[in-house]
Amino acid sequence: MALRVAALLFGAALHAGCARSEPTLGGPAPADGDAGEEQPLPGPLPGWEVPFDGITCRHPAVQADCRDGFCRIPAGCFIKGSPLEETGHPAKIENQRAVTLTHDFWVGQHEVTQEQWSARGLHDPSMAFPAQPGGDCTDDPRCPVGSVTWFEALAFANLLSKAHEPPLPACYELSGCSGEIGHGMTCASVSLTAPTIYDCTGYRLPTAAEYEYAVRAGTREAFYFGPSTTGIPTGASGCDLWPPLAEIAWYCANSGDFTHPVGQKRPNAWHLYDMVGNAREWVNDEAHGQAPPPGPLTDPGGQIVIYVDRQTRGGSAIGWPTLLRSASSLGSSWDFIVSTHGFRLARTLPHEASGSTGP
Repeated sequence: MALRVAALLFGAALHAGCARSEPTLGGPAPADGDAGEEQPLPGPLPGWEVPFDGITCRHPAVQADCRDGFCRIPAGCFIKGSPLEETGHPAKIENQRAVTLTHDFWVGQHEVTQEQWSARGLHDPSMAFPAQPGGDCTDDPRCPVGSVTWFEALAFANLLSKAHEPPLPACYELSGCSGEIGHGMTCASVSLTAPTIYDCTGYRLPTAAEYEYAVRAGTREAFYFGPSTTGIPTGASGCDLWPPLAEIAWYCANSGDFTHPVGQKRPNAWHLYDMVGNAREWVNDEAHGQAPPPGPLTDPGGQIVIYVDRQTRGGSAIGWPTLLRSASSLGSSWDFIVSTHGFRLARTLPHEASGSTGP
């Protein structure tokens, strides 16, 4: 595979072919263990099919395929949202729908780190507000970049597309911007450079549907570690330590109210790390607080809707367990700067792409 400038940025490949590897081109590789303890990598999961929303929803087998800091996620169908009886289920916004994603896509194996951000010559905004009750870790280059606005995440994706060899199309056109990237940049408007976000082959934020499909990794329960939610802390005990969740996530019970270097917790079956907990991650979609349209849905969230409130996914290092559920999302103003706000990138694979195409 040809050397890419993007590989310089994401060259700390977590797992070439999803096996442990040494850092490439001098970047630090995220640890697979917590405090030096080796974490087992989950094995593959079988595919499944189920009738839902008047169709047969077919989810492919889950087999990790990771390289250069990205993991390939195959197209397929899943049940987005949560059942009414799931602890933490809110009214309307998590109503279940059959969702089909028609493109394979790459998604970052971990959140964008401060090292990767700074490698573009950008000011690191992490821990911009140390007086907050929780914050960004800053003592390790593998810490996720934090305190970024939604616009800054889009601008970073465009920068990485430009740095790729050969260059990739920028997915976003930002207009009426003020401030610099890394210093709280905001913009008046955003538009796409392709008919839909799924049609752009440059780097971008994942859609909310892609994020939930990726974090679930074929599971249909509240968390990807398994079906049991027995003992989930709620109410006044919401931040009590819950061992099953502590194995996969940094959250309010075990984080010390700060984010941690990426890749220290057990990944899901796609071998994606920190999809729950640690940094709270921007996605492409708006947060309108309404029920999704009737299903089945195909490639939802493909347009940029100009709406101030945007979705974030995965909960955070200061979130309680119900906010870390696979279906959970939180809204945040697109110009809001808060510690623990980070992101990871995605990239659509064209239908004609060969199996050897890399990120």
